[in-house]
Amino acid sequence: MLSRDHIFAMVWGREFREVTRTIDSHVSRLRLLLQIEPHNDFRLQPVYKSGYRLLHLRSNENVVVPHAEAA
Repeated sequence: MLSRDHIFAMVWGREFREVTRTIDSHVSRLRLLLQIEPHNDFRLQPVYKSGYRLLHLRSNENVVVPHAEAA
C-alpha cells in the first residue's frame, strides 16, 4: 500500500499538509492510462484515510510495489 502522504512527497517533493483532491484526480488518470481495470485483472483500491493498494484480482493478492527511497 502507498499512503497519500508518501505519494504526495514522492511526486511533489514536499509534505502533504492540505486537504486536496489532487492525488485522487491523478490516480483516476493513472487508472485510465495504465488500464487498471477489473476486466484486466487489476484494481487500484482506495484504502480509507490511508492511500491506495494495487490488487491482482485473479490471485486475490496485493501486488507488491517497492518504495522509491528518498535520496
